[in-house]
Amino acid sequence: MRPPAPLPMHLAGRSFTSSEATASGVSRARSRAADLVTESRGIRRPALSTESLLDAVAPYAALTPLGTISHTTAALLLGIPIPWRLQDETAVHLTRPPGATAARRRNAVGHQRRLDASERTVMDGIAVTSPARTWLDLAATLSMEDLVIAGDYLVSAHNRHFGPKRIPLVPLGELREYLESKHKIRGVIRAREALELLRIGVDSPPETRLRLLLHDAGLPEFTPNFPIEGSNGSPPVWVDLGCLRFRTCVEYEGAHHLTPEKQASDRVRDTLTAERGWLQVKIYAGDLSRGPSWVASRVVPALRRNGRTPR
Repeated sequence: MRPPAPLPMHLAGRSFTSSEATASGVSRARSRAADLVTESRGIRRPALSTESLLDAVAPYAALTPLGTISHTTAALLLGIPIPWRLQDETAVHLTRPPGATAARRRNAVGHQRRLDASERTVMDGIAVTSPARTWLDLAATLSMEDLVIAGDYLVSAHNRHFGPKRIPLVPLGELREYLESKHKIRGVIRAREALELLRIGVDSPPETRLRLLLHDAGLPEFTPNFPIEGSNGSPPVWVDLGCLRFRTCVEYEGAHHLTPEKQASDRVRDTLTAERGWLQVKIYAGDLSRGPSWVASRVVPALRRNGRTPR
């Protein structure tokens, strides 16, 4: 069998609409060739495509007037961490204003919401809900832990003496003002509850989970991305979670700590932490499923050794 003719370069390797194909001179017969998959009505995708998510959703946006990519699809485009079960979701979420028919097509989930101009951003010409609005939409479906993980990502910021400066997608104060301006929206009450648990400086979802375990165990506040200052102008040691009151820090040891280079830098960190009078507790990936009581049993002895017993 003769292989199908090559597609025009600007269509090759990505999803496209039937209108795009026609405008590019692609025949109906070519659009139905075996190397293309009918993703949804009027949308074709190369069967062996490794396209980006943005390329995958572009035809849905093009075929949905007044539509905005939203919910979990927007979260993935914005890099907001969400549970694995939602990362594997193939449906494209689209929000249209009230009065407009909700998107109804295969592999699409339609929503009707009124979005202000500030609640929409543009990515390569595609309308996507803003980070703040996306987080508010997620509040209706995510667990409190997963919502805080997503929120910590939005507000995370740091400017350490090493690595690039991190600028928040949404400053915490701005996120608070945004939620205060929203009323009678599904998920807004839950989002306001989660907002009180957000902290600036978290580097990863496991660090948020660990911090919440310490919080749920009733332990004193641990500050993410905490600098343990040195003397004579030496740079600080940055720890995952630090409690100045008890001079105790908690480190999350994920898989990336297993490399020789990281283990060498960790040894330097551990030595400097001890020299500066701090006690360190290490929690590993498998420990996060053990619950608040188990984590507390690891941390409380260190708090007590530094001279005070936490309530």
